[in-house]
Amino acid sequence: MFRRLLLPLCLLAALSSASYALDIKGLHVDQPLSCTQLHAIDEGQPTWSSRGGRTAADCNDTLLFAAVSFGNGTALMMVQQSEKQVLLSVTLTGFDFNDTLAALTVKFGRPKITETVIHNRMNAAFEQTTAEWVDGDVRLRLKMHGITIGKPVLQLFGKQGLKDFMEKKENAAANAASKL
Repeated sequence: MFRRLLLPLCLLAALSSASYALDIKGLHVDQPLSCTQLHAIDEGQPTWSSRGGRTAADCNDTLLFAAVSFGNGTALMMVQQSEKQVLLSVTLTGFDFNDTLAALTVKFGRPKITETVIHNRMNAAFEQTTAEWVDGDVRLRLKMHGITIGKPVLQLFGKQGLKDFMEKKENAAANAASKL
């Protein structure tokens, strides 16, 4: 009798703790990005690019923005893609930190939580909470404070996005060093 109950309980436990591939709004990093995918999640407003003035029909720029439904409202989504239209990173701003943390925990399981102290330009101290989910080379990071204190940020990036970021950082440092 006990063995008959054990197998269904094990299956139920496995299903309830199942992890999904990390994504934001169905977008997965290190994979090709299609215009259709991006336009399906925007809030009726045209997706626009970093160069400005582009319509929703053109997704060839490396930096795209869209207003998307997220949680109980609308968030600003920034999508960075390579020249070959491979998705490098997705960043969202304009949402509630606690609601998003709870929802992502349900979807992806318990994150690694890090508590640190950050300072603004006036040297005022603020507690920073960072939640991070990792799946292989893909990372989903939620921060209580993004660039602006009190404005959370959610970032999804993979191996290609991290490599691209590090190359740009090294190039900027080399450029700055050459001007010394």
